[in-house]
Amino acid sequence: MERLKLVSQHVTSPESAPVLWRPKESYARTTKMRKFRQLVQQKFDSDVDGYEALHKWSVENLGLFWSVCWDFVGMIGEKNSAALENEKDMVGSCFFPRSYVNLAENCLRPSKNTVACIFNGEGHASRTITRHELRGMVSILQQAFVAKGIQKGDRVCGVTANTPETIAVMLALASLGAIWSSVSPDFGASGVVERFEQVSPKMIFLADGYYVKGKWMGEEVATTAREIVHLLGFDNDLDKVVVLPFKRSGAKRTRLPYQTLRAFLGGFKPRRVEYAKTAFNDPVFIMFSSGTTGKPKCIVHKHGCLLQLMKEHQLHCDIRPGDKAFYYTTTAWMMWQWLTTMLASEATILLYDGNPFYPNPAVLPKLCKTHGVKFFGVSAKYIDALRKSLERDPKLLSQLNMDQVRMISSTGSPLVPENYDFLYRHWPHICVSSISGGTDIISTFMLGNPDGVVRRGQIQCRGLGMAVEVWDDSGRPARPGATGELVCTKPFPSQPWGFWGDDANKTKYRGAYFNSEFGPNVWYHGDFCALYAEGGLAVFGRSDATLNPGGVRIGTADIYKVVEHMPEITEALCCGVSRSGDVIIALFVVLHAGVTLDNDLRAKIRREIQNSCTRHHVPGIIEQVTDIPRTKNGKIVELAVREVLHHRKVKNVSALANPQVLKEFEKFAI
Repeated sequence: MERLKLVSQHVTSPESAPVLWRPKESYARTTKMRKFRQLVQQKFDSDVDGYEALHKWSVENLGLFWSVCWDFVGMIGEKNSAALENEKDMVGSCFFPRSYVNLAENCLRPSKNTVACIFNGEGHASRTITRHELRGMVSILQQAFVAKGIQKGDRVCGVTANTPETIAVMLALASLGAIWSSVSPDFGASGVVERFEQVSPKMIFLADGYYVKGKWMGEEVATTAREIVHLLGFDNDLDKVVVLPFKRSGAKRTRLPYQTLRAFLGGFKPRRVEYAKTAFNDPVFIMFSSGTTGKPKCIVHKHGCLLQLMKEHQLHCDIRPGDKAFYYTTTAWMMWQWLTTMLASEATILLYDGNPFYPNPAVLPKLCKTHGVKFFGVSAKYIDALRKSLERDPKLLSQLNMDQVRMISSTGSPLVPENYDFLYRHWPHICVSSISGGTDIISTFMLGNPDGVVRRGQIQCRGLGMAVEVWDDSGRPARPGATGELVCTKPFPSQPWGFWGDDANKTKYRGAYFNSEFGPNVWYHGDFCALYAEGGLAVFGRSDATLNPGGVRIGTADIYKVVEHMPEITEALCCGVSRSGDVIIALFVVLHAGVTLDNDLRAKIRREIQNSCTRHHVPGIIEQVTDIPRTKNGKIVELAVREVLHHRKVKNVSALANPQVLKEFEKFAI
């Protein structure tokens, strides 16, 4: 990792980041975060008089913290002896080495909250599934899996929609100690196969289609399904390929020549769900990296990751029994696991499968109002798009009633300060909780605090038990507010079990996270960010997409926050281009209909960027494009454009949702 000068440019600073939200004391004292801090004070006589003191205590007493956390969040399992072994060795450390927990048992726990999930989707009426019904579904699936010979450690994969049936399949497998992997039905065959073939699934589940702005994509999915089945070698085992129907009842379905769900379930009847005695560190999920820089990594996560998730849900999101929680996600994104495991905290989860702006931008907020959602999660890009929709049509505001929402969560990319302003201009009662982590840890490094303030442009805090720091180019903690690299210096329960197919020494795993100049015992996450004196943070983008003009290192988010707020621009992408031994910034913009990029607009863009940032941020190249390449989860792909501009082959085009747009960038290649 080449060390370059870090410029101390950041989105906000302690002096310039006003407090936008502060919890009322009548609410704050009821939060689980406040109650947990009081517990630590009373039980351990610790002087944790605020969040930063509590965080410091949690990382200085890791084993104790996670043991207390297990009890506080009410995780079902068998907690034995040591909470943490080999703390000094990030890769060799082990949480709860002789303890047992089953993720499904926790998610299916008895609860006074009788509703498990509420499903909505394009082409579908709302459907409610009780906890009793979900347990019945899981029981029948469990029996069917056993009849097929599925057992602990086996892998089962799905190309599935975000439905209650998909959740039931996942929980049935987890109950047996088997391992689940999924992607969404909009993946192409090559993208599915390059992921699933690495884990050798014993069975696969396939959705029979999905909707795109009201259009049923059944025939397209059927064509893809046939290719997937053939390439994964299931042509002679079609009874191990099961169709999960998604099309609404009564409509003409896509006929796939595989086993129907009804046939797979046979004549089994609901009975008590049996739970395998799975160790805290037994695998439960295999997640896949985006694959934008090569073959997707197969990241294995453990049943014990649930402890981290329950901590985040209850302490950092204040999820309470009976709360309605809704995160807009697909089954390909880690936020699907993050949402579904809220069942373990006795929440009712809302599922939605479809376009979030069809038939209009009020779709998701209307669901929040209809169902009384308390926790609402989306991507930062969604919030930006909602703001722009409201600017174009102010009357839309009357349909965006989110009075009952207590917290809005944003992830996927940095939430720019202007979008904090937008949210608080219209919904000042809501705690805006920007979060940042990743598939790598199936959780977060930094997130919200319902017992703390929200500052403009800042993520509220580092997660409890997460020894997160921002280091400068000398490998020391950066001064408050200065930009640097996100690292984690101590182990945590949601660290991956490893990579599927790695060697005994975990060479690929070590190379991915512990191979930086910071040393072999520091998790290097690859995010460019800042940590402020009050404890808030800001993320400026991925380190590998960081721009280095003149040897000065700056984050792409600095530029995006300026240009995407300009009325002429709907979206932008910037990357570094090598020229004459230096790097210049290339900026590509998508403009509103009727707007054309001319020299006057180029000059305005450069002027706005220099006035808001520094001269180092000013692009040398500004060009207009019709679209921006992005992953299946909606993240823009700066590195793919950089490769095209340098006449280099993009390594994994199948990871992109719209790979065809790369063609447009070829004309700008150097």
